[in-house]
Amino acid sequence: MKSFGPRVKVDLPPLTEGHGGGDQRLRDLIFRPFGVPAYMHLPTSRAGAMSCLTGIAARKSIDERRPIRIADLVQL
Repeated sequence: MKSFGPRVKVDLPPLTEGHGGGDQRLRDLIFRPFGVPAYMHLPTSRAGAMSCLTGIAARKSIDERRPIRIADLVQL
């Protein structure tokens, strides 16, 4: 798909930790899940698969110019 508008360069501040400081946050989510707010819980593999299938259905829908249901792609 084409993007809309011109490209814009965004300057980011220098990073002081790996992955922009996300390494510690990721370790906390994995190894210290208690006390982490519900919105920060890691998704399940099923949620990841459904996310991928949503993208596949969207792409197929664009290509075929018709609605595509996830149930048309796989049997759950």
